[in-house]
Amino acid sequence: MLSNADAKLDPRVKAVRADALLGRGTCSYIDESWDASELVEAFDRDDVDTPEKAVEWAYETEGMIRENGTNYSSGEPDCPLIEEHREWQEKMAAR
Repeated sequence: MLSNADAKLDPRVKAVRADALLGRGTCSYIDESWDASELVEAFDRDDVDTPEKAVEWAYETEGMIRENGTNYSSGEPDCPLIEEHREWQEKMAAR
């Protein structure tokens, strides 16, 4: 496994970190929960070999995580888990 410092230099990581919806300061799950070495490990495991594929992988992963969160929802219309998923869908539709 690469050190986190070395992994930050990976072009795939740089592309995800620079993305307007997923990158630094976006509060996305990818931004908040995955360090660079974990991203590289996931990219390698899933045969993600270009920066473009890395961003698409991250969009897909972020969407699945948010959708999965709805399974833990209270079912109330104002549940934050439902709202996060709805917001993500809107962002994806607008891109």
